[in-house]
Amino acid sequence: MPKFISRLFNGISKKKTESSLNHDHRIKRLEKIIGSKIEYPNIFLEALTHRSTAYSKISNHKFHSNERLEFLGDSILNLVIGEYIFGKFKKEEEGFMTKIRARFVNREILALTGERLKLDEILFMSENAKIALRNGAKSMISDALEAVIGAIYLDKGIEQAKKFIHKYIIRPNKGLLIISEDKNYKSRLLEFTQAQKLTVPNYQVMSEEGPHHSKTFTIQVFIGNLSYGEGKGPTKKTAEQIAALKALEKLRLV
Repeated sequence: MPKFISRLFNGISKKKTESSLNHDHRIKRLEKIIGSKIEYPNIFLEALTHRSTAYSKISNHKFHSNERLEFLGDSILNLVIGEYIFGKFKKEEEGFMTKIRARFVNREILALTGERLKLDEILFMSENAKIALRNGAKSMISDALEAVIGAIYLDKGIEQAKKFIHKYIIRPNKGLLIISEDKNYKSRLLEFTQAQKLTVPNYQVMSEEGPHHSKTFTIQVFIGNLSYGEGKGPTKKTAEQIAALKALEKLRLV
């Protein structure tokens, strides 16, 4: 282990702390996800600590928030994704590769990955943060995923971090590498949700305005309980296509 990492852990404590069964449960869950024994549990407990509960007097929580680890994990994620895309597209220019990388590091994709790993079940967060999460504030899940990547790097090194990123982010999302000219946005959104094993997009009419011969329809597309895009058009079909396009733009798939 590099010396600077060893020095870093001096403040995190190498010896086993008086961690509760609750802490042990979280570490075991993470070990199962990572596929190896965690040497420094406290760095991972910090990775799971949302700022709403960091050093909380109410819960007696003694860890810093995961924001610093999130910063580190974000850098590692961009490096690994960038390296993969650089090797995959040997003749493409910078702009093209930047666009493809943005698809993989998109907050929505990272949140979906974190949800699949059920990070929401093991995060330390306040009751208000839990309510916000249930209401669709998914950024804390994507932030925690990046923090976990940072923790893996510090605990196991870059190769283990790369394995994690390839297994959970790159391989399940290889469809993001495809540049499609297909203008059937509803079809493309459906294909994406099926590939990600998400619920089928649900298009709901929010309003109908104007006289019978000149109506304007407002339609929102939902994936699960979350609205991903809204479209307006003279027909339901047109409004649905626009809503699907907005969803694809939010997911950085176009």
